[in-house]
Amino acid sequence: MKKAPLVLSIVFTFLFLICLYIGFVMPSHYEKPTEYNTVQLMATITSIEVVNRGYKINTQEYRKSLNVAKQDIDIGEITDFVGQIAIFRIEQIWANQLDEMVIMPPIVALNIQGKDIITLESYNKRLDDSFTKGKITTAVFGVIFLLLTGICFIKMKQR
Repeated sequence: MKKAPLVLSIVFTFLFLICLYIGFVMPSHYEKPTEYNTVQLMATITSIEVVNRGYKINTQEYRKSLNVAKQDIDIGEITDFVGQIAIFRIEQIWANQLDEMVIMPPIVALNIQGKDIITLESYNKRLDDSFTKGKITTAVFGVIFLLLTGICFIKMKQR
């Protein structure tokens, strides 16, 4: 029973360090998509399905659907594009593995019939927004774990 505050302080310190890593170290290692680190592909749209997290664009050329987040696209914008050519970009690191992958990697840019549906700039802005939300969330949890570590040290000093 006397070792409980010590064990808890170690666990909370470990969780605090995990929060720091996830919220602040991991995002700094991610390279944002640009024209230089992405590959442009083309496909003919056969159908568009609405799913929970966004839209699935089915194509003739790929057995995997192009997955697009709801915040990136308005379904009214693309329902008329069935049968048209979609020009899209994926990150270059996924291009060589495309045939072996179970799902299509994230679409970082999408153009249909000369209309930009998703641009690299809009995709990167959404990415920045999600990183900011993640940093706030992990910072809150990190502070909580740091406070719990402090409480455990105070309990150990009192004994």
